[in-house]
Amino acid sequence: MKIIEAKDEDSEKVTQISFKSKQYWNYPKEYFEIWKDELLMGHLKEYCRQNKISEISVLSDPNAKGFYEI
Repeated sequence: MKIIEAKDEDSEKVTQISFKSKQYWNYPKEYFEIWKDELLMGHLKEYCRQNKISEISVLSDPNAKGFYEI
């Protein structure tokens, strides 16, 4: 497997992939309405840049825990 860094122009595709994976867990449709704005990170990136924030913590979906653990 090759992991590559996503670019800004990949955000829509990455969001679509995350929604497809979340559908597997049968989350209610209402959750997707909430997530559609929360999962786009462009605004966060710009906010961090403007406020000189170099590091953030991410609270992930509980079903994604294994993906982030080493």
